[in-house]
Amino acid sequence: MEFESCASADLATLTAWSGLVREFRPLLHTGRTVRSDDTDPGALLHGVVSQTGERALYCFARLETAPAEQPGRTALPGLDPQRHYTLHHRTELGDPAGGHAGAPAWLHADTPAPVLTGAALRYLGVPMPRLFPAQAVLIEAVAEE
Repeated sequence: MEFESCASADLATLTAWSGLVREFRPLLHTGRTVRSDDTDPGALLHGVVSQTGERALYCFARLETAPAEQPGRTALPGLDPQRHYTLHHRTELGDPAGGHAGAPAWLHADTPAPVLTGAALRYLGVPMPRLFPAQAVLIEAVAEE
């Protein structure tokens, strides 16, 4: 595919993908892979946590139709239990949860990003959006200084 033949929307998508890969490359190549078995069988949560515990990136994906109207809380494993983390919903590649009225408030851009301890994120988790099968959201956790 030649760039001259790309539509501007396609080029914007490629730019967003490559920017996200460049931003998270160090984390993805050197971090620890974590998974959560706490989700329902039709969902998957996996992530990468930096060796220092300062940053993490999680993907919550819906594999099949959810059995409940609203998914429960999903744990975010691997973070330092003593640190405080700010959660960011990364939407550069799209936001399947953004248009849903039932999406948790913390996912909305006009809501301040939540700050929770690593222990709270691991043991209590955070509410996830209702997604259709084959949809996913990216969540970044950044440790407070």
